[in-house]
Amino acid sequence: MAKEQTSDPLVEVDAEPLEDDADEDVELKEVKDKKKASDNLVRVSRRRPFIFYARRVKKMLQTHDHVVLQGLGKAIVPTVEISQHLIHEMDCKITKIQTQTTNDRMKKKKIIIEVKEK
Repeated sequence: MAKEQTSDPLVEVDAEPLEDDADEDVELKEVKDKKKASDNLVRVSRRRPFIFYARRVKKMLQTHDHVVLQGLGKAIVPTVEISQHLIHEMDCKITKIQTQTTNDRMKKKKIIIEVKEK
C-alpha cells in the first residue's frame, strides 16, 4: 500500500492500486455473447398454440440464418411437431438435433432442434 500526501501535510491517505478492469470486460462480453446466442432461441412450451411458434420461427428466419427450438419435458412433442411443420410447410431443414437432461434434482429431458431455411 502506498501512502499519498495531500495538500495538508498532516493528513495522509492510503492509496491502493486499482484492480485491472479486464476481468469485468470479459464478464460483460460473456453476457453479451449469451444474449446474442439467445436472439435466435425459441423456448417452446405447451401453453401457447402450435401456430404461434411456427410463425415466430418464420419471422426470426428473416433476420437470422438459423433458429434453435428448445423443448423441456412435456414440450418435447410440440417442439418436434413444430420442426416437422417447418420442414413440410415452410421449406426449412433441420441442421442439428440434440437431447440433454437438466442438472436439477428432478432430471428433465430436453430437446434442442436447429432449423434453417433451404
